[in-house]
This record gives sequence, structure tokens and C-alpha cells, in this order.
Amino acid sequence: MDNFAKRPSKLTRRLLWTTSSLALGLAVVLAGAKFFYSQYITEVDKRIVVEVTNALAVELQRLPEDDDIVQNYGKFIELTDARWNRRSDWEQVMKWIEWSATAHFEKAKARIELTIYKGKALTIRKLEMKPSGKWRRDHPELAGELVLIDGELWHVNDQEIKVKGRCRIHGSATHPDLLDAFEMHSGEVDPDFESTRK
Repeated sequence: MDNFAKRPSKLTRRLLWTTSSLALGLAVVLAGAKFFYSQYITEVDKRIVVEVTNALAVELQRLPEDDDIVQNYGKFIELTDARWNRRSDWEQVMKWIEWSATAHFEKAKARIELTIYKGKALTIRKLEMKPSGKWRRDHPELAGELVLIDGELWHVNDQEIKVKGRCRIHGSATHPDLLDAFEMHSGEVDPDFESTRK
């Protein structure tokens, strides 16, 4: 019986080898590109969070005396323990950075949280104490009093409806250099990272 039909020809073997080699080479190139793109985004994110941290410190120093934050916390002193991360839902491109730190004021300290989005310029959007002064005025039966516990402000209600919650500061920021990310990134804000933005 002739086995010629069962054996691939030299041309077929060469085509299979070439196709396999090309597929393997493409996979290596894509993996390398993904690695370097991930590294590049991490470096860009590090610069962005430093610039946003610096801009936020300036914004906190400029808050007017009648601002809810200043009235309750006092004059701003410094930011510590700043951290950032890129969170993602399943198979979702990460288009923002979540940033947090401890803000120290004359009267108390507070956890401060920002969401950083892409925008035309580096801006810090409205900062607001949570629960806000408006909410506390509109719901005095729930808000209760602001009490200093371990250096932080809490709103405490000792009435029939028991409420106890830590006050925080929330806001958002924009930065023109923010890129979409396809992997999770996180880290501490490096105070020694030299910003090159002019």
C-alpha cells in the first residue's frame, strides 16, 4: 500500500514550520510590547500622582475660612501616607486613578480621597467634607455632633437612631496625561519622585 498520501510533503512541512515560527514570534513581540507599555503607564501614573498631590496641597492651603473643611478641621498642615491604585471591574479598561492620603489640619486629621480622570488640564475639583455641612444641617437628627476620636472627626448620634461614622474628605482631579490602562497598578506616592512637568 502506498503511504505517500499520509506523509506531508516538504512544502507542507515547511509551511507548517514557518507558520508556527511566525505565531511564536508574534506572541513574543506582543508579550514584550504589553510589558513595556505596562512599565510606561506605571511611570506616567507615578508622575501624575505626584503632580496631583502637590496641586491638592496648594488647593487645601487656599481654602477660604468659611469653607466647611476649614471650619471643622482648621488650617491645613500637610499630606501623609499618600497612595494610589488603578482598580478595574472584570474586563474593563481602567480610565481613572484612585488616590488617597491622610490630611493633617490644626484641629484634626482626615482621610482624603480623590478620583483622577483625564482632562484638558491639571485641576483639583470641588473638595467636600463627608457628611457635608448641608447634609448635617438638613438631617440634624441623624448627624448628631462632631466628636474628636483618636485625632479624627466622627459624627456621633446618641439619640434613638444610633449613628457613628468617620468624617472624610472627597473630591476629584483631572490630568491631561492620564492614559487608559489594561492592568491593575498601585503604589505609594513617592515624595522624592522628580516631576518634570513645566
